[in-house]
Amino acid sequence: MRLTILAFCLGVGFLQTMPELPSIGGAWVLLPFAAVGAAWLGASPGWRRFASLLVLACAFAFGLLWAAGRAEQRLAGRLAPSLEGTDLRVTGVIADLPQTHERGLRFAFDVERAQAGARVPGRLLLNWYGRADDEGERTATVPALRAGERWSLTVRLKRPHGTANPHAFDYELWLLEEGVGATGYVRRDPGNRLLDAFVWRPGFAVARLREIVRERIRQSLGDAPHAGVIVALAVGDQRAIPAAQWQVFTRTGVNHLMSISGLHITMVAGL
Repeated sequence: MRLTILAFCLGVGFLQTMPELPSIGGAWVLLPFAAVGAAWLGASPGWRRFASLLVLACAFAFGLLWAAGRAEQRLAGRLAPSLEGTDLRVTGVIADLPQTHERGLRFAFDVERAQAGARVPGRLLLNWYGRADDEGERTATVPALRAGERWSLTVRLKRPHGTANPHAFDYELWLLEEGVGATGYVRRDPGNRLLDAFVWRPGFAVARLREIVRERIRQSLGDAPHAGVIVALAVGDQRAIPAAQWQVFTRTGVNHLMSISGLHITMVAGL
């Protein structure tokens, strides 16, 4: 059994070395026949070793095909190229803690429905920018968004993509891991409006609770340089740490304290 599990994992890992996804259209049909053949060969003592090798080969193939199928499923949820650069009306819920940046807000948005005929991905990563005045200063036109709110928005989207610099952060891979099918921004539209102050779902409730804790910490610490670190350790919001501090953590080799050990610190503090 352990060797079978190892073969399955090797199949999953082997897919990560391939430059593109294999075609798996009719490959799944081979697995039941291979399993039946392995059972038939296993009935004869002289063929047991060969049958065991066949079972391991089937486990490897199943791992490869399972991973490829999951990847195709995830990629199929991306925005259609024909919808890039067009204004779309979507209704959905703010799924995670909104992040403030120098130009406005960034937030994950779970789409519940879109305008007729538009196949919009289930999760978007959106920016809501403030409007610049004549001197280039950003005016306070971005509403105070909260996790769990349901909004109707007009958005402009594009397919996920990022730079491919060696040893740098793989933004496109991160979007794939997070299930984000498109990125974009909120268009200025008088029809952008809040529909419900809170949508009850377990994930949204956890996000709202994390947001409440984050705001309490920010109110208590103000502009203290360690405020983002405390937020990251308390509620796992690593994006609260400024980029300059992340650079210091990376160059001094202590960035793992935020990404891994931070969770252990939080568990001990909670106990």
